[in-house]
Amino acid sequence: MGRIKIKAVYLFIVLLLATSIIFLFLLLNGKNTKSNVEVFTLNGEGIYWTVENHKVIRTKNTIWRGSAGLHYLGNEEDIVDSNYFSYQFVEVKGNYETETVLAGSSNSSTNEGVNILGNIDKLGSISGPLSPREKQMTKDDFERSYMIVAWTDSKGEEKSERIELNIADHIELK
Repeated sequence: MGRIKIKAVYLFIVLLLATSIIFLFLLLNGKNTKSNVEVFTLNGEGIYWTVENHKVIRTKNTIWRGSAGLHYLGNEEDIVDSNYFSYQFVEVKGNYETETVLAGSSNSSTNEGVNILGNIDKLGSISGPLSPREKQMTKDDFERSYMIVAWTDSKGEEKSERIELNIADHIELK
């Protein structure tokens, strides 16, 4: 039994060394290149909602967006009987053109309603290949992003809010 443990430890050390050597090689060879990964964290606050930790992760070939948390700033009783909720993250292209890059919605035609508060801790995410426009986007371009939240309140009144997003953190990994 002791020999098996020694062999397992030996194998672990060999794998750890091999992984470290490969990582060091990749790190040294990528020194003079542009960032391989950029991570943007965006936050925003409106009258009714706060958006926290919306992530945009851009690599050389892909882009991933999502995992934001949304918090209602009003009295929760105002939305407990809602039957509709939607959100969309929008990025500005050029001067005026916009693109919805992530969206989700819930609605109910029954009297049970939509559990808004139970479904907004981590909103959805999406990933895909990097488009030519997304390759050219700068930090300032991402900072012009915004979110639109639409819902019905407990009285059935339709409401919406546009929340401007600000970059809370930007990390570049080479």
